[in-house]
Amino acid sequence: MPSNSAVEPIVRPKPFSPALTIARSLSLLACALLAACSTPRMSDPLDIDVIVAVDANQHSPFAFELVYVFDQAALARLPRTSAEWFQPRPPDAYPGGSIRSWYYELVPDLNMRISPPAPHGAVAVVGYADYIDPAGQPMIDLTGYRKVTMRFGRDRVDLSGER
Repeated sequence: MPSNSAVEPIVRPKPFSPALTIARSLSLLACALLAACSTPRMSDPLDIDVIVAVDANQHSPFAFELVYVFDQAALARLPRTSAEWFQPRPPDAYPGGSIRSWYYELVPDLNMRISPPAPHGAVAVVGYADYIDPAGQPMIDLTGYRKVTMRFGRDRVDLSGER
């Protein structure tokens, strides 16, 4: 078998160049920064002060669920009352991450702050309080608030805050 020692390599290593190394590094840094700017980031969290009256929900603990909605189709399918929201539903009712929720158990005479992370891209934020009295059960629209105080009273929920 003949030797290939007379054949030159096609690729030759280039001599080290500090200027070229710096240029390549800066180019990679610029690409990383551009990619970071176009990547969806978490927006500011919604700060919620929760004030539960002593006689809230007829002196009974209740469930509260905060729901972030990511598309208009899911928003259109949301129940308009808490009674409907807390009913069992099929696993595919909100497919593909179209909603994300946080569940809380609230008790009378409670004051607390909740501040779940606000995922980027939410089109609406709503809440459901599972009150005994149907009058206290409409969907609570929190869309557009940055800071909100939710006052859970005997048979209804009142909102005040900053948009």
